[in-house]
Formats: sequence, structure tokens, C-alpha cells
Amino acid sequence: MLQKHLDLLKVPELKAACLEHGLVLDKKAKRANIVKLIMDQKIEKVCGLAYHGLKMHCKAQELKANLKAAALPVSGMKEDLIRRLLQSQGAGPPTPALVSAS
Repeated sequence: MLQKHLDLLKVPELKAACLEHGLVLDKKAKRANIVKLIMDQKIEKVCGLAYHGLKMHCKAQELKANLKAAALPVSGMKEDLIRRLLQSQGAGPPTPALVSAS
């Protein structure tokens, strides 16, 4: 699902996300290299990016399908579903600042 979000971002947005998450890029990094760098990270390192991607580009039904496939509860509001899905992948819960910023 993170890949889906990254595919929709432009290169300047990807570079900003890398900077925000402390990922080091070459000055002339190409889009494919930036996406690969992000995708190679553990979810804990890019959980903010994953959170925004899920919130912006996934419908509750998609989240519920992923939760169901992982044998996790599917009840609650979209925010609860996102939190549960991220935590199941090893990411901590989103900070209140991150939630209010999106």
C-alpha cells in the first residue's frame, strides 16, 4: 500500500519525505532510486509516510480487507483501522501531531 502512495507523489515530494524521515539521498537521485530507498526501509522508519498514504489513498474497505487477511479485527473508524494495520506491521501508533496534520 505504501507503493501505491509513492507512485502518486512527485519527485520533490519524495525528496521532502526522505528529508523528513532522515533518509540520505544522492543529489541527483532519480525517482526510481528514491522510491527504492523508501521501500527498503523498515516500516518504523517511514511510518509517517505510510500513515499519510493509507489515510489519503485507501478506502476503509481496502483497509478492512487487509486487516481481515491478517486475522485482525475490522471494526472501528478509518483512523482505528490505519493504526491497527500499521501496528501489525511493527510501526508504532501515529503521534497526535501526525494525525492532526493530515
